[in-house]
Amino acid sequence: MSIKKRLPAFFLSLIISVISFAQTNAPVAQTGAGSVSGIVQNGIHIFKGIPFAAPPVGELRWKAPQPVQSWTGVRKCDTFGASPMQASPAPFSMWSEEFLIRKEPISEDCLYLNVWTGSTSANKKLPVLVWIYGGGFVSGGSNVPIYDG
Repeated sequence: MSIKKRLPAFFLSLIISVISFAQTNAPVAQTGAGSVSGIVQNGIHIFKGIPFAAPPVGELRWKAPQPVQSWTGVRKCDTFGASPMQASPAPFSMWSEEFLIRKEPISEDCLYLNVWTGSTSANKKLPVLVWIYGGGFVSGGSNVPIYDG
């Protein structure tokens, strides 16, 4: 059999292997804008940094959120998105280091959410907790280590 005839079968088996690897090691979920992959820790599927609106930069600054641009393929969502613009985090009052955002990234492009779930099916009806950080437009973000799922 010539190499040209064997290559399509090789690529097909490679694609099947990659899909199988993705299904066992990186959970994939469908959002309204496209598919996202996350990670699994202790049986929990974790998706970090899922965009939920267009970046509020340039002409969109201080405007109502606009829909996120959809994407094709699977977007890797295994790290926190940026925290909103603010001074470099430093302990204050009763807020010690573990209650502060990470020093980087901090950006105007900060409209991302994080999801932790034990569910492996969209049909399972499980409780949901929604946590919205505070900070009064001067501090806060979703990448605080003590609140990491």
